[in-house]
Amino acid sequence: MEEEEDSRKMSATYVRSTKESTVDLSDITEEFLTCPICTEEFADPRMLPCLHSFCHHCISDYIVENTREVKSAKSFACPVCQANADAVNPTNSVQTWADDLPVNNFIFGLIDAIQLRTGERQCDPCKKMDKSNMATIWCHQCGEAMCDSCTGLHNSMKYSTGHITSDIDEVKQTPVKTTQLRLQCPKHEAKFLDYYCSDHGEVLCTSCVTSNHRDCKSVQFVSEAAATLKHDGKYILDNLSKITEWSVRVMENRKQCLKDIQGAADSVKDQIKSIRNRVNAILDVQEKKMIAELKQHEVEEAEQFEKEKNRCKEIISITRNANALLKNSLKHGTDTDVLSCMAKIKSATRKHEKEVRDLSRGSPKKGKIYSSQLLPIPSSRMKEDSDRTQETSSESTNCSPQPTAYRLSGTTRISGDISARVNYTPISPGKLPAVRKGAIKRALPDTTFVARTPNDRDNACLTGATFLSDGKIVLVDQVHRKIKLYDDMQRWVSEKVLSARPYDITEIAPFEIAVTIPKEKRVLILYVRNPEISVSSSFQTGSKCWGISSSQGTIAVSCYTAPPCVKLMTRDGREIKTINADHYGHQLFFFPEYVAFDKIGETLYVTDRYKKSVISVTVRGEKRWELKPHSLKAPRGITVHGTRVYIAGSRSHNICAITTMGEMLGDVIKQNLSSPHKVCLNSQGDTMLVTQHAVTLIPVEKNTVKLFKLQTDWRENFTDTDSKFSDLVE
Repeated sequence: MEEEEDSRKMSATYVRSTKESTVDLSDITEEFLTCPICTEEFADPRMLPCLHSFCHHCISDYIVENTREVKSAKSFACPVCQANADAVNPTNSVQTWADDLPVNNFIFGLIDAIQLRTGERQCDPCKKMDKSNMATIWCHQCGEAMCDSCTGLHNSMKYSTGHITSDIDEVKQTPVKTTQLRLQCPKHEAKFLDYYCSDHGEVLCTSCVTSNHRDCKSVQFVSEAAATLKHDGKYILDNLSKITEWSVRVMENRKQCLKDIQGAADSVKDQIKSIRNRVNAILDVQEKKMIAELKQHEVEEAEQFEKEKNRCKEIISITRNANALLKNSLKHGTDTDVLSCMAKIKSATRKHEKEVRDLSRGSPKKGKIYSSQLLPIPSSRMKEDSDRTQETSSESTNCSPQPTAYRLSGTTRISGDISARVNYTPISPGKLPAVRKGAIKRALPDTTFVARTPNDRDNACLTGATFLSDGKIVLVDQVHRKIKLYDDMQRWVSEKVLSARPYDITEIAPFEIAVTIPKEKRVLILYVRNPEISVSSSFQTGSKCWGISSSQGTIAVSCYTAPPCVKLMTRDGREIKTINADHYGHQLFFFPEYVAFDKIGETLYVTDRYKKSVISVTVRGEKRWELKPHSLKAPRGITVHGTRVYIAGSRSHNICAITTMGEMLGDVIKQNLSSPHKVCLNSQGDTMLVTQHAVTLIPVEKNTVKLFKLQTDWRENFTDTDSKFSDLVE
């Protein structure tokens, strides 16, 4: 309680003092100037590689305490974010490790500058002689406040007679950076850090330049280098904020997972006990085995979620601190301060952005017990246990449980050889989906054509394509901001240059197409009448839009926003529904890229770039299944014909086919493809068009569009509602 009271008093004093200054210091928080260990104002602040700072004596005591039981310690963990910090000289005594840590000159000077502006300042020379006199003058070269007596002595000395001085009251009205001292070189006495080497990312003095950087080509004055790098400051600040928000979302998701996993485990236990009451003899054996497996999975997954949650918390701490450090150094620091921290913050930003992306890609719904539904016990296992108990219990053979078929989330293993690789949510009772063997036929190469037109200045980047009802082909060239029209013989007809880069395309009516413009957050409606392409209308989507599909007058647009979603809209821009979460409130998508309607416009199929999976949802927002097959790497374009769904695997270099019920069929195209991107079918479903896109592709492949002939199966003409009849025929 006393510590809290002291903290409140210190905070109140800080707020009152900042109000006395005419310089706006409100954006500098007390937390930024406070040591996280002792919660007092920094004293000799030292900075770790993770950018967190601590008092010299605080971090020294912490290092000694936390390496006491470590044999041959060479590093220690940051007290705030637990990031590993290597000792500069690990062979030295741990008591001296803190001495080797770099001084945070920016915070040191910032504290001194704020104190100068937020209260009565005592004379620095008098203070050294244990005297107490109020300062009236500030020397910019010495960086000290002086009383009238010391000022006279100061001005009379030959060394300091030419120094620039200012009245203390005037200094209080100037920006903080005006009283920050020029930093001296730690290697050369009385030399200032006035140069910056871009080749090595170091701030230098004149001696450093002449001795060690004579051959470097990019040595500039710090003012010139800082002016260049300050332009990157806003972008990095925005990026840090996004990473922080992203980490918060992932952390909140993991928190919810930790709560849900216990409830899911309890639900499974209740079901196990309920079944046991109906099938006593059989479930006496199954209950013990399943609860043991359940407990093991619960512990394993809880540990994983806890680890990811804690890592997110660490990243949040790092990015928030880096954000504050960069923001304050850009506004209040000198050029040297900006350059000193910019390279480290850039490196940290890239590192943690990749780390958060990797965390986001691991869906929290892929755990073994995340679903609250129980998979039916395999019939072979049931029969084995039933035969075993038949002699001792005649009643057990008369009990035959009839559980509803549920699709479990993730790869679920309860017993036996049952293994499902589909993310399942409850469906109507029926048989579980299985891989249908022999039901798929390979596509045969038909023809190719080059999509680079005479007016193109570079190789094409074909991210969208569609067949029109009359057999014409329309392509989206993102690099050149073009919509390109080809006739049914693949001959170039015309093209339309747009205001921004388009991404995907779909036919919404005869001679009408809709194109997504991610940067402008809108969809263009274009009228295609040979040979002209003209803009008919447009509507806003409210967020960056990528994939697009149309059916029965409804347009589906995949959007990467907060949260990522698929929006159902009319052609006049009216939003019908936003699909982003299932009925449990769990996020469905991380980055929905391409989307496709089924024939009757009741179901959507979405490829997710970050989750690397294919997701099926109804237009009401109900999740049907999620599939992440091993044979499909980096799913991109997707199209539907009848009961077949075709997906382009960008990194597996194939076109994969599944049924609309989530059954794996296999590869339709496995050869003659490099990084397929967009895939579409003509209205008859017998011709497949595939575009290719990757940085590593050779130019001829980047510009080549490939057509394949499909040997269609009569079953493909059925919709989901007819699939039962198709199964009966088989």
